[in-house]
Amino acid sequence: MRSVLTLMTCVALTACGGAGSLGSLGSGSSGSLGSIGSLGSLGIGGGPKVAGAAPRATLPPLIPEGRQAVVADRRVLAGSVTGAELTPTAGGALLRVSGTPQVAGAYNAELVLAGRQGATLLVDLRMNAQAGGRIEPGQVTVARRLTPKDLAGIRSITIRAAGNSRSLRR
Repeated sequence: MRSVLTLMTCVALTACGGAGSLGSLGSGSSGSLGSIGSLGSLGIGGGPKVAGAAPRATLPPLIPEGRQAVVADRRVLAGSVTGAELTPTAGGALLRVSGTPQVAGAYNAELVLAGRQGATLLVDLRMNAQAGGRIEPGQVTVARRLTPKDLAGIRSITIRAAGNSRSLRR
């Protein structure tokens, strides 16, 4: 930023006849920096100065309104849920779940909100499965923060896996 300001000052001084016309540097005399005009006259600030530039209101948005990106979750359900715990927090609750993968080499485990069924929140334990993985399947523990909005009207939470499911009461 400092080098840009220095460059602007040099350009402005050159345009005004050199450094000899500095005067008292901003005291308002005829030789001061105030006499070089505003930064807008240098093309700095105030928006585009190009002739024929479209006003901002007429520019189309980069992302059209109403467009929704649909991303398919290619992770598979975990093999089984081995444990689940819901801990209340100041801003909702913390859901911690343990489970085992279906195949060796599973990674990227996450608790995914799958929807609601009456007063029950459905949560899937999902993982990426790597074919021919060398890591032996073991127990995986993941957690997710549930907001008050997630928990509104919910009396129980069901965590689903491929082999079983586990329910918790609030």
